[in-house]
Amino acid sequence: DSMKANGLNPDFAKAIVFPEVIRYSSIRDKLELQGLFTLYVQYGERYSDFSVGHFQMKPSFAWQLERDVLNSDCRCRFSDVIDTTDTPAARMARVKRLNSTVWQVQYLVWFVQIMDQRYGSGFSNDLCDKLRFYAAAYNCGYHKTEEAIREAMKRNTFHTALFSGHTFYNYCDIAAYYLNGC
Repeated sequence: DSMKANGLNPDFAKAIVFPEVIRYSSIRDKLELQGLFTLYVQYGERYSDFSVGHFQMKPSFAWQLERDVLNSDCRCRFSDVIDTTDTPAARMARVKRLNSTVWQVQYLVWFVQIMDQRYGSGFSNDLCDKLRFYAAAYNCGYHKTEEAIREAMKRNTFHTALFSGHTFYNYCDIAAYYLNGC
């Protein structure tokens, strides 16, 4: 519903995070969340920047999105209640948001909106290329250059093991598979 309310394709957005959802572990999530509450809140991302929640979002990703949303032209819900400072109180609020599925969906909405602003017109009607590009940006960092994101699209760096795997997959291939084998 959140995707539709923002004029976004829910299946497209779900495909972007699908690889993260299949790797999600509630046990690991609880451990990493405690690390964020302890180290990230007190000392910042240099000390702790774990991926948490079903969509495996890092505080640094959320913080970058928050700043980009406030500086963008998109009409983004909740952007008026976000504190983008790097204070312990702002970091605590960010970790609490990342611990909420509702907020992770909101961050995903913002991610797609920001990507659409930056790159949306370059895909015309090629939904598969757009999905692969957005998925790579989600996985490697959307703030990187287009060239770096396109390079990341070619690499097999994603593992599905609980902590560190020996077999690596292409993140974009998994996302594309979710969207009917794009």
